[in-house]
Amino acid sequence: MAAVYAVLGAIAGVLFFLGGLASGRFLAAVGALILMPIAYSLGGFILTAIACFIYNEVAKRVGGIEVEIS
Repeated sequence: MAAVYAVLGAIAGVLFFLGGLASGRFLAAVGALILMPIAYSLGGFILTAIACFIYNEVAKRVGGIEVEIS
């Protein structure tokens, strides 16, 4: 999941990079290009881990999801 967020962060980084270049803030543009994928992937990893933990705790108490394929 973190890899998906890294790709989304790269796309957002490019958009912020272009916006930074258009406004004349080159250093901020390069920072966005480098930091956005890292921030998105770390955030995605942490939030996915928290969501998995919450799901596992709720599934213990409720019984989880059962799928039957016939």
